[in-house]
Amino acid sequence: MRRLAPLLALLIACSSPTATENGLLSVSSRDGIVRITNRSAQPVLFILATRTYFELVEPLPCTKPGGCTPTLPGGSSIAVPFSEILGYEPGVRTAVLIHWLKVGASPDDVFRTVLLLRR
Repeated sequence: MRRLAPLLALLIACSSPTATENGLLSVSSRDGIVRITNRSAQPVLFILATRTYFELVEPLPCTKPGGCTPTLPGGSSIAVPFSEILGYEPGVRTAVLIHWLKVGASPDDVFRTVLLLRR
């Protein structure tokens, strides 16, 4: 069993992506930057934070007409330095991207993506 633990850890680490896609976004992490690309034609609202941040704060989708979180226009990309990830500290290995299409989204319309920042 002791010999299996390192192999399991390696398998889990190798299966964690530094890039991922879903129907709305393509997200990747490289050289201290998270690149988020909106693959849809509609604006996407998002929050990018560490797991620790989300343990302390329970974000809800924005309900203000003017918006209250960053918005990524359809077909565009943004580069977010690790230092701008909410709750980021050097050494943090993962971030969570919560995103949705419109103001006042229902919980069924909110998506969550976990991204490995570094291996």
